[in-house]
Amino acid sequence: MRIETLQKQVDLAQSMISSTSSNCTWDNERVVGFVSSSGENNWTEQEENLARWAFSKWKFYQFTSLRDDLWGNAIFLKEANAISVELKKQVQFQFVLLTDTMYSPLPPDLLPPGEDLSFRPYPKTVVAVEVQDFKNGAIHYWSLEKLR
Repeated sequence: MRIETLQKQVDLAQSMISSTSSNCTWDNERVVGFVSSSGENNWTEQEENLARWAFSKWKFYQFTSLRDDLWGNAIFLKEANAISVELKKQVQFQFVLLTDTMYSPLPPDLLPPGEDLSFRPYPKTVVAVEVQDFKNGAIHYWSLEKLR
């Protein structure tokens, strides 16, 4: 029941956005309003709010890019683990997903360059590398750039 309701909302928002994607007004990468081709807005307030919500969700949706990060860097992770075993360093590397929250903020070195979290309405999730040092009993988190 709940899934059907959400699907209807998504379908409605997609149809509204696709029908007026060229007729949006923008303000600093935010949708301010929608104008139909006749110059009038014929949406109800609820429809417009739903379209704004769907657009903001879509804008910050990033899981496909996370998947690309994982696949694109898997060879580096595999190579790092192979080198660690070869040199008998007792270190293991693995991917982890870290989310910026109020209780566990992401350190700046894990954020992509130029990323500002203050403007995001949804928590930012990044792919990081967990480095487990079994010799010293320590766990470190590296950015993908540091792994390369």
